[in-house]
Amino acid sequence: MSTRASQGVDGEAQKKKKTWTDGAGRREGLWWTRCQEESARKNTRTREHYPRVQRLPVSVRVFFARYYKSVLGRETFNIGPMLTRPKSRGSIRLRSSDPRDSPLIDPNFLSHPDDVRTFIRGIKFVLAIANTSALRIRFDATFHDQVLPGCEEHVYGSDAYWACYTRHMAQTTYHPVGTCKMAPPSDPSGVVDHRLKQVSALSIIWKVIDTI
Repeated sequence: MSTRASQGVDGEAQKKKKTWTDGAGRREGLWWTRCQEESARKNTRTREHYPRVQRLPVSVRVFFARYYKSVLGRETFNIGPMLTRPKSRGSIRLRSSDPRDSPLIDPNFLSHPDDVRTFIRGIKFVLAIANTSALRIRFDATFHDQVLPGCEEHVYGSDAYWACYTRHMAQTTYHPVGTCKMAPPSDPSGVVDHRLKQVSALSIIWKVIDTI
């Protein structure tokens, strides 16, 4: 998004009243904030009792030079939808019997189609926020609508376009987590049973530890 200040309108007045920031190092304006200091969560499906998407107003330096080149140097802000309950499942496997070897980690991002669909709903909600009178009229905020390189074959703004956008632009926010599945011994993906006793997957790890 960009604001009136980025277009040079009322430059002197805007200089005195900085409303948006384009970098975490600047401490000016009504909306100055540390990176990800505020966030909002929304349930994209009304029947559920937990949020599926988290949005973060991010005040950091603009990146991805090829895509954002036209707004470099302007007053901008970003709102990032974040997937909080992904259905995609990755894996962590032993690389070898040597406990000093790093594990083989495959996050398998966006392998479940519902994750992409949830991102699309989150993007549309963010666009609706940016289209409110508080931002569109009061601050003359406009969306950076340049077509993302690699997604030119899709109609801009369509679900297919936002799906392509998601697969190109989605990234980890460095809060990886994992769980050990509780399952009966007949389930090959189980780690512990209902009494928290080891199943085959965990016993493999324990055997490696026992060799230390």
